[in-house]
Amino acid sequence: MRCRPHSSLASSPAGHATEHRAARTTKSRESSVSISRHHRWVIVAALSLGLAIFARLWSGAAIQDHTRRLERLRTAATIKAVERPLTLAQFDLPVELHPSAAASGAKVTIGDLTRKDPVILLNFWATWCPPCLEELRSLQELGLRLRNQGVQVVAVSYDNDWPTQLAIFEKLLGTRIPAGVIWVRDPQGQDGSVKNMMRTQLGTQKLPETWVISRGRVVGHLVGAQDWDKGSIERYLRALAEDR
Repeated sequence: MRCRPHSSLASSPAGHATEHRAARTTKSRESSVSISRHHRWVIVAALSLGLAIFARLWSGAAIQDHTRRLERLRTAATIKAVERPLTLAQFDLPVELHPSAAASGAKVTIGDLTRKDPVILLNFWATWCPPCLEELRSLQELGLRLRNQGVQVVAVSYDNDWPTQLAIFEKLLGTRIPAGVIWVRDPQGQDGSVKNMMRTQLGTQKLPETWVISRGRVVGHLVGAQDWDKGSIERYLRALAEDR
């Protein structure tokens, strides 16, 4: 008796249908996996974009808050804002260093002396100016408190020579080399050439006057003798130094 050839499931209509269903299922799964991966990338991209937008908005809000805080501190310190900020280069003329810092008569610029600090308190004074002498001690003490805090106090004198200043330092501050302040002398004012004087470049009309410089730009102005022990001025200068 001869056996009939075995008919496999694959060659039957039912087998073909099963194969088609399996193929469709596999493709469907592959498509689902592909769509799922695509969705994940879309979600990740959307989240990244959202975080970037949030960070930018938060940063902008933080900058605005800091700017408003600086304005409040400046107002509390009664420091006049400079409406048209000047650059340091506009008045960075040569000055003479204190004899203890270099050979007598050595000249540098304010920029040379202050590049390591973001904020400069630039004070103009003279020994023949009584209000200048009134604020001298508190100015030096402010310089000591702000030393290494991102603020440099620079005092520019319009005296004819150093011995006169050194005598005043010794009399009022107890030393000929007061720490905390960079003491310099502007030789431009001694030859009658007023147009070249640093204080004329800034628009200073009287002594003492003080200018606040932040990162190379003049941003504040004080006229007359100040009580530099007043906490509001120090808080403003510290906040400026922290500004980034």
